[in-house]
Amino acid sequence: MSNDFVVELDSILENRINELSEQMKGNANKDVKIPAMKNLLMAALKNEWETTLLTSHWVIDEVDCDFRISLARLAGDEAKHFALIEERLQSLDGTINNEELNKRSPLFHYLMKQKTTFDRAVTGPYAREALAVARNQVFLEHCKDLKDLKTIELYNKIQTDEAHHHQLGRNFLASTINSKLDLEKAKTKVLEVLSVVDEIQEMVIMKMGICRLPGC
Repeated sequence: MSNDFVVELDSILENRINELSEQMKGNANKDVKIPAMKNLLMAALKNEWETTLLTSHWVIDEVDCDFRISLARLAGDEAKHFALIEERLQSLDGTINNEELNKRSPLFHYLMKQKTTFDRAVTGPYAREALAVARNQVFLEHCKDLKDLKTIELYNKIQTDEAHHHQLGRNFLASTINSKLDLEKAKTKVLEVLSVVDEIQEMVIMKMGICRLPGC
């Protein structure tokens, strides 16, 4: 679906995500370490859990019927990803930490504050899911380095869904952003959500000294 305003928004999103992707790799910081696969998958499990909860909350009070159906589909996909990652984690003798799963991130709290269909479409399916694709790609490259074929197969499936989620958000915005004012509102939301992600990521890399965390 073509829309010059959304093409401009795509460029802003892509440039900012590319910056975050390079930061995720942690190549510039010799003190950054890559956690064991079990720990990476536990982080992934938490992301999928949060996204499932978030989109389920949104489905309850969303007023746009078409977007509501898209959110329901997204929630179902994220729940499926949770189950697949949980299965892989258990095959590696990983332990599910329910206490950690039920801690909410700053990104979750930010997204829960989005009340309009427009704001949810921009920050959720459009921006967050694009970020998930980028983060998962960095994680996939790490899995390839390790020759972890089972996790590679798993994340190739997950990536297909995440890319579709982003496209759902983009299609909605292509039919909704019809003016410079709409575009500026969308830009603000994109930069807000990525700013929250940047702050979280900086804490994880600089304070905890880890990188290569997958997305949701």
